[in-house]
Amino acid sequence: ELQTHFTVPPQCMGRLAAANAWLGTFGTVTHLHTDEADNVLCQVGGHKLVRLWPPEVGDACFHVDETRGGNGAYNKFSPIDAEAPDLEKFPKFAE
Repeated sequence: ELQTHFTVPPQCMGRLAAANAWLGTFGTVTHLHTDEADNVLCQVGGHKLVRLWPPEVGDACFHVDETRGGNGAYNKFSPIDAEAPDLEKFPKFAE
C-alpha cells in the first residue's frame, strides 16, 4: 500500500532496478553495510551523517560471513560499531 504514495523520479527511469525506503526516528543508527542496489537518500527532517568508504576497506569491515533475508541476500552487514569500534576484536578496522 505504501508504494502507491511514491513514484520513481524521471531521472531514474530505465536505470533503477530496485528501490528501498528506509524510515527512522531521531537517533536511528544504521550499521556499516554495503548497498549493491542504487540508492537515493532523501532526508525529510533533521540531519543524517553519511560515511562513504571505498571498496578497498571491505576486508577490514566485512570479514564476517553473515546471511540475512531481503537485502541481506545481496548486501554485506558489518558487526563493527563505527562510532566506537572494538579494535581488539577488529584490529584491521584501525588501518
